[in-house]
Amino acid sequence: MWPFRGSINGTVLSQQQDLPMVIDSFSLVNMTGGTVGANVYMINNNIQVAVMPNNYQINAGAIYEHTRGVVMRKNEQIKLVTTGQVDYDFTISNLPTDDI
Repeated sequence: MWPFRGSINGTVLSQQQDLPMVIDSFSLVNMTGGTVGANVYMINNNIQVAVMPNNYQINAGAIYEHTRGVVMRKNEQIKLVTTGQVDYDFTISNLPTDDI
């Protein structure tokens, strides 16, 4: 399992993986006193695909959880963009060879 976690106000990119991976789940926690907009994308070669509702609004002190598996293809990255302070935690694991 490979964690991608931290705290951000703005944009953060994960490192590229040289093997296919699966985002098992992720959570975003609003750490501000107001509403924060958040976007999560998978990016590869400047093409980005949203994996959550566009500009999702997270209320003060609230959490957004995503528990559906998302496949990260080889060389893809996670891009998280927020309009305020958010703690993020992505759980990422190797893609089983049966799924490749």
